[in-house]
Amino acid sequence: MVTVLSSSTLVLDVIRSVASGDAGEMAATGRVLDRMDSRAWVALSRYCGYLDHTDHKLWVPAPAARERLRQPEVPVVAAAVLSRHPDGYVRQQATQVLAAMPGTSAVATALALALLDPVPQVRTAAADALLPRFDVTQHLSALRCLVEARRRRWAQSGTALNALLDLLFQQMTVPVLLETFDRIGSRSERRWAHSLARSLGELSPPQMVTIALSDHDAWLRRAGAGWLSEDRIAVPAGLLASPDPDVRWIVLQDADDLDASDLEPLLADPAPATRALACLHAQRLGLDLGEWYRTSLWAGDSQVRAACLEGLGRFGDTRDVPELRNHLAHGTRKVRLAAERSMAKILLRF
Repeated sequence: MVTVLSSSTLVLDVIRSVASGDAGEMAATGRVLDRMDSRAWVALSRYCGYLDHTDHKLWVPAPAARERLRQPEVPVVAAAVLSRHPDGYVRQQATQVLAAMPGTSAVATALALALLDPVPQVRTAAADALLPRFDVTQHLSALRCLVEARRRRWAQSGTALNALLDLLFQQMTVPVLLETFDRIGSRSERRWAHSLARSLGELSPPQMVTIALSDHDAWLRRAGAGWLSEDRIAVPAGLLASPDPDVRWIVLQDADDLDASDLEPLLADPAPATRALACLHAQRLGLDLGEWYRTSLWAGDSQVRAACLEGLGRFGDTRDVPELRNHLAHGTRKVRLAAERSMAKILLRF
């Protein structure tokens, strides 16, 4: 797969081959088109748009481009590149040439980019060709390109996406689309697909719980927890054990039926914001936080100990000063700092 990381040189090679008009060069670069991912296609489109302002030697003048597009057999790579030409008439002609070509993923993706064209006639020519006659695989290639364009906030990307989705959903269900993007999509494509499924009501509470608990993307883990919270769905206490501090915080933020056993592990949470929120819940339950931090001080590693010492600074009193003083010489810097800050708080308060 040719990704955006390798596309800078590729873009120039593709454009040079079209500018040269050499059949051998265009055949070589044309074989690359089917292996380009959505980010590489967007990079190609963007660079083509800059050419009239940067390097005229790499670009085909409009008269020559129109003449080339009138030839009996136009290579796919030539039509794809010229469909991004600075001249609107050339783009329209190139799009019409693409529309007459056999359906491949490269042709479908080039037409998808033409759906974003500022000229209405180009968009219309692309839509008339792309929407009716390509299969699911080719439409998915086009869709991935439009998702990337939407991520970059390109004009017309939302309208083009909706039109293509309307067609795709006549051929596949939302769960199948989501599963496909889970399997082959980039990180941004997976995020978009999950957000789409959620907005269409196609993500069940168990699916959102699974995402929040175990998805490899931290953004999606937080999103899953947030969706559960927004829908006022009872969140399993197991989410409070999530390795993601943002997930734990989101669950705590809206939880109203937690008991002491759910909260206690979070009173010494590594994340200060989560600890503070857990303390608020514990106070509502009437838990003696000062005593809890005293008894838990020796119950864990240095991270737990530092959290307990900070808790004593908030909820302890003068009887805790000797213990805090003993920790001023602890081997872990974090523990020493927590003891120092907490002792200062108590001595200022009493």
